[in-house]
Amino acid sequence: MNILREKQLQEVELRKKEIMEKYNVNEKIFNVEKWKKDDFYKKIIEDFEKKYNAIVYLVVPDMFIKRIAFLYVGSAEEEWKNSRPSSYDDDMAYVYSSIYEDESEFGYIFIKNIEGKLRIVG
Repeated sequence: MNILREKQLQEVELRKKEIMEKYNVNEKIFNVEKWKKDDFYKKIIEDFEKKYNAIVYLVVPDMFIKRIAFLYVGSAEEEWKNSRPSSYDDDMAYVYSSIYEDESEFGYIFIKNIEGKLRIVG
């Protein structure tokens, strides 16, 4: 395993702890493997990870699964500190739009814990 990948995995673990504290959830919400069981989402996630040399550690849908957000650790270490969940009220993510794929983009989103599940709310 290369050094960057090892550092990314360490950063993933740090961010998971921050997400659990920030949203008062447990480790069960880290659901990337669940999403990868669906071939459609598996391809989207794996293509994203490959294209951006990133690790997706959490997938958060909106209420209707028209948009899904990937919380991830990218390859630019100098950006990690500012993109951690504890840095702001909103979270840095890549948002994939299943309705308008060309509107998929990087940005900050608002997430809310709704009955133990995280959802995009803004």
